[in-house]
Amino acid sequence: MEKEPIPDRELHRLLQVALVFETIIENRVQHYHENHASEPETQVLKETQEECREHRERLIDLLETLGFCRESHVELAATVSSRYSHCDPTEVEALRDQLASEIAAYIFYSRVLQRLSSTEYGGDADLGEVIDVLEPIKEEEKQGVMEILAIFSTSQSVPASLD
Repeated sequence: MEKEPIPDRELHRLLQVALVFETIIENRVQHYHENHASEPETQVLKETQEECREHRERLIDLLETLGFCRESHVELAATVSSRYSHCDPTEVEALRDQLASEIAAYIFYSRVLQRLSSTEYGGDADLGEVIDVLEPIKEEEKQGVMEILAIFSTSQSVPASLD
């Protein structure tokens, strides 16, 4: 069976979506943390914010390494931050919102990695390098899910969709 090709444009878009996703989560967490978080939320949200910042920087560095313009991605992150990061903490409990974000991020990265592993890539980028950046991010998202579930003092394991 022949692998389906993935064009540079699709790879670029997948990485941009990841960047937008991390930016939104980082800013929402910052808003919760600064305005309404209480223990044990404060520590988890602080760690999540730093993790998102690190993920965003890794993604921007990766995009630059792959030959995509760094400035446009920094500008994209700023635009996303100003438009989509505001939330009303009275509407959604911070940790439940963050749990949903961590699960969504884990599933997103899992699907991107699955797509990359099932493709034939003829572009200039090194898919191994892309996978080497995204795989640890995916695992960190999974760890975030586990940490939040532990706070909820639940005996449930990670939902099957995460494995």
